[in-house]
Amino acid sequence: MIVLHPRQPGAASSLHVTTAVAGVAGAMIAAAIADTIRRRGRCRIGLAGGSTPAATFAWLKENLPRSTYAQLWVTWVDERHLPAETVRPAEAGTQA
Repeated sequence: MIVLHPRQPGAASSLHVTTAVAGVAGAMIAAAIADTIRRRGRCRIGLAGGSTPAATFAWLKENLPRSTYAQLWVTWVDERHLPAETVRPAEAGTQA
């Protein structure tokens, strides 16, 4: 798996080749959360649900310091257009 991400705006991108996608993605998300809380005092993040990111969510649950929870606002996002009364399968497997 290849994960490409910019380090700083305008800076060169970094390339990660790994089979440990959950750990790499989780560490990147955790670092972004910590940096945002440090700079702004809080962090808002939109996360997709479903089974694809489940391993990354599990990594975050085990490794994200509980002290960050009070400054973290999580919003579930979904690219699908569904009626409001539809059961929300995107939230499955995301229990804290």
